[in-house]
Amino acid sequence: MSEENKNIEENKPSENNQDSVKKEMQSKYVEYQMLEQQLKGLQQQMQKVDTQLVELQSIVKGLTDLQLADDNSEILVPMSSGIFVKANVKDKNKFLVNVGSSVIVDKSFEETVVLLNNQVRELEAFRTEVIIQVQQISVNIQVVETQLKDLMGMV
Repeated sequence: MSEENKNIEENKPSENNQDSVKKEMQSKYVEYQMLEQQLKGLQQQMQKVDTQLVELQSIVKGLTDLQLADDNSEILVPMSSGIFVKANVKDKNKFLVNVGSSVIVDKSFEETVVLLNNQVRELEAFRTEVIIQVQQISVNIQVVETQLKDLMGMV
């Protein structure tokens, strides 16, 4: 074999090395796809949490506004989406609250607002945790993208 052919053969990546680079690329691509799926799931979770936060804050505002109403005032009570019934307020300081497992207890206005505000704080704390996870996954995605680009340069 001539000296020139030897140099060409030495600089040419081996097939084994090529195969291992391709396998590593496939592995990184699968990892990238999994990270993307996790990111999408967390973003959906964030949207649900945001919706729940708006709903809870709206309920607190509604209860606070109700305190301004006179006893025996006529109000509209939602039965389901877009369906209301007229009702008279008998006691604006006493609420029936579902505390879980279909158990309903009497709560005062103050107790109800404290309960709702606690739920808001818990959701906000959870939202913060989700934001941290989103940031971590975004960093991981960038790392994997860089690794994929480096591997593509080796092929």
